[in-house]
Amino acid sequence: WSHRIGLIYQPTDWASYHVSYGTSFNTSGDTYSISAQNEDIKPEESRNFEIGSKFDLFDNRLSLGAALFYTEKHRERNTDPDSSLVLLSGKRHAAGLDLDIAGRITPAWEAFFSYTWIPEAKIDKSTVARNAQGTGAQVEGDRPGLTPKHMASVWTTYRVIPALRLGAGVNYRGKQNPAGARHVTADAFTTLDLMAEYTINENLSLKFNVNNATDELYADSLYRGFYAPGAPRTYQLSLKAVF
Repeated sequence: WSHRIGLIYQPTDWASYHVSYGTSFNTSGDTYSISAQNEDIKPEESRNFEIGSKFDLFDNRLSLGAALFYTEKHRERNTDPDSSLVLLSGKRHAAGLDLDIAGRITPAWEAFFSYTWIPEAKIDKSTVARNAQGTGAQVEGDRPGLTPKHMASVWTTYRVIPALRLGAGVNYRGKQNPAGARHVTADAFTTLDLMAEYTINENLSLKFNVNNATDELYADSLYRGFYAPGAPRTYQLSLKAVF
């Protein structure tokens, strides 16, 4: 069982505050095949703490949300160097800030901004030994892989005429290490998305999207020995019907 509990306090119709606590788990063999070393191991366990607030301002034309979080995996799989058995002896944590801003700047212009900052992330306990070359998997004291310090996205749309809406967005992800390769770093990257939407009538609309418009080459999925590049420039045309 995983458990979640939260409390929301709303002193006014435009401001609210919340605190929450939750647990989660992932079982042995959830991503990789089950072996004799891990078939009897209990699930890894994590817990998350969050405190935040939300404000709806200017007659709900501007929404601000911010939350501080602390996530800890306190029962993480580690391999015993003596017996090669898998033990739940590892531990890691991450702490940071989530910020969301959404607003209607004018009746025709809308914008959304999202930012995540993770300044603190650390492997607290691990059986992985530090080698003299400084290579290999992360060890105690390292920043965990797949944990960039900065992630952000901005999206805005503008209704040029009642039937035509144009949009553009930028997505950013900071540099990071693959899981299990402390000596390799994937560069930060930024991608650009574009959109045009035309309303034909009250039942039909046409939308054209260009994702990764600059055809940025970037490492999306990271592994110890290789990476999977992000999707290249792609075009998508869709017709939406409401009936």
